[in-house]
Amino acid sequence: MSRPKVLVVDDETGVLSACARALRRVEADIVTSDSPMRGLEMTHADEFAVIVSDQRMPEMSGAQFLEQISHTSPDTVRVILTGYADINLAMDAINRAGVSRYLTKPWNDDDLRCVVTQGLEQFALVRENRRLQELTRQQNEELLQLNATLEQRVEERTADINRLNTDLRNSLLGSIRVLAELTEMHSKVIGSHGQRVAGICRRLAALLNISGGDLVQLEIAAILHDIGKIGIPAEIARKRDAALTAQERAVMELHPARGDGIVRMVPNLAMAATLVRHHHERLDGRGYPDRLVGDQIPLGSRIIAVASAYDNILNSREHFENVTPAQALHVVEQLAPGRFDPVVMEALQRYVSTEADSIQQGAEIEIRLRDLRVGMMLSRELRTSRGVLLLPKNCVMNAEHLSRVKAFQQSEPIVDRAYVFRPAVNNAQP
Repeated sequence: MSRPKVLVVDDETGVLSACARALRRVEADIVTSDSPMRGLEMTHADEFAVIVSDQRMPEMSGAQFLEQISHTSPDTVRVILTGYADINLAMDAINRAGVSRYLTKPWNDDDLRCVVTQGLEQFALVRENRRLQELTRQQNEELLQLNATLEQRVEERTADINRLNTDLRNSLLGSIRVLAELTEMHSKVIGSHGQRVAGICRRLAALLNISGGDLVQLEIAAILHDIGKIGIPAEIARKRDAALTAQERAVMELHPARGDGIVRMVPNLAMAATLVRHHHERLDGRGYPDRLVGDQIPLGSRIIAVASAYDNILNSREHFENVTPAQALHVVEQLAPGRFDPVVMEALQRYVSTEADSIQQGAEIEIRLRDLRVGMMLSRELRTSRGVLLLPKNCVMNAEHLSRVKAFQQSEPIVDRAYVFRPAVNNAQP
């Protein structure tokens, strides 16, 4: 199977060389062009999984270039490079050209590699989904041609369809996981926030008698509730809410509506998209983006709002070692008046009171390698991508261990996850 191709377009040869150097370890063929017009010609002759384009170019802007690409090669993942002063132009590119991400100059090489690698994965998943959908269509056409009296043949084809549907569902879940990873590149919490919020929502839904298709839509929305943050610069995403400027806050408050648009593009997820849109609404009407009041807010959105706030407090990078489930619940209770649904809050209180032991000291939590700290204890072995044992289970991390992990990451990739025991909690308040 041929390697995927990545095209980098910039009128400055120095930038092209820098991008090529940064991407040399990416599993793809890197192609460069110093002209958007030549880049268009290249896309007519070849297929590119990811295209990275500068915004300011003499022949045409990056937004105009990528808008043309969106018509001729809609599956190609499009990324734009821009100066911080051109954020509004980059936002226009996201809306007009379907740009997946934008990076500000000067970029971070690790961020660029991560964005391009995830773009390659997204491109492969889209193509795999289309292949499976075409297979399903072909199988359905064959079923229509079968003789109704040939029960055995019908049963065989039905089994094939079921297998294909399972493959499609697994591909969808894989796509959702990739999207969730994109949203959490600059997350303020330890580990996989979206996955944990989905788990809390599942338990709250059981207490509120939500099941079936509504539960599936709620779980997907919970995993992807912050998907609209894709494209927000890291320097804004990493800031605490209180430190945001008015302009930065306006950019952040766009993410629920943008997330609605992204999720709505996936077939059969309209309900999940609506839940994503409204998870920052407040009962008193002071939320965003639509200033809904009370029961105007979908119940699923009210559940996600409570679950997300609880997990943000329990697993924040600042207070991870110092917060118990009860303390996190207490903070959410203080935030609740006018903001959260009392019925959902009661369900959260029941959840914490009955399941707090499972998330107390000694419970396992999944974190990213960058979140490893001195004093953390591994709950599973840490191995390289080739299966070589790097650190054993129950290893207590020290400075030497962290240096070893960093060194191996540069020479031999490690699966970007580690499992540690939740640390002992002191009496500090969050």
